[in-house]
Amino acid sequence: MQKYLDGAQDKLMLARYINDSCSITYNNVYFDKRPDEGVAGIVTLRDISAGEELLVSYGKWYWMKAPGSKLVAPDDSAAIWPPCIAKQQLLDSHAAVVLAAQQAASS
Repeated sequence: MQKYLDGAQDKLMLARYINDSCSITYNNVYFDKRPDEGVAGIVTLRDISAGEELLVSYGKWYWMKAPGSKLVAPDDSAAIWPPCIAKQQLLDSHAAVVLAAQQAASS
């Protein structure tokens, strides 16, 4: 059984500050779902810098339920919501800058 919580309904839920990555490629956290306990933990996939945006893919089902949803593709392999296209471009350019800085620091 799936359970979904809406951060708009519960202002104390800190997970409400985790944004949609639009693709698992950009995830830097994941939900450790424990349905028997009625909770989900948040686990980082790597070190997170201060001020860095926390990202997890909400998945197609989240956006399919969104009012006025306009899905682009029916699977998780492509951007499924038009604003995701711009977000993916931004994340790609940020990743390129970080990689360039890491390469410069190691040489």
